[in-house]
Amino acid sequence: MASGACVKGTIFQNVVNEIPEHLRNGARTRAHLERGCKPDDLEFLDQDIAIASWYPVDPYGRLLRVVCDRVGGGRSEFLVDGGRASARRVIEMGVYSQLSERTERWDQRVGRILVTLSGSFYNFRDWQ
Repeated sequence: MASGACVKGTIFQNVVNEIPEHLRNGARTRAHLERGCKPDDLEFLDQDIAIASWYPVDPYGRLLRVVCDRVGGGRSEFLVDGGRASARRVIEMGVYSQLSERTERWDQRVGRILVTLSGSFYNFRDWQ
């Protein structure tokens, strides 16, 4: 496991998977990435990201910023849409029991999901 603040591979994988497509279709070049990232950040693009592993949050943030700035035009809607797509993929994976159907009230369920999922995706911060 990486030390320090980390994000789960399920989250990290989403941004890492997004970049090669933009490189292939010519929307961005490796030089664009190099301007917004550190050299070590780009090594993640050549790795298989394990969804159950932890990855450092700083490279994740820089890669996400490059994708948002260079591909999404810096628009917050790009991040919101990406978050929705990411959430759909996580739900479809079926590995997070917090997302299973429940009979409890919606507001209680959402609160429990937010509190319990934060620890599933980030190893820093303590939501209560």
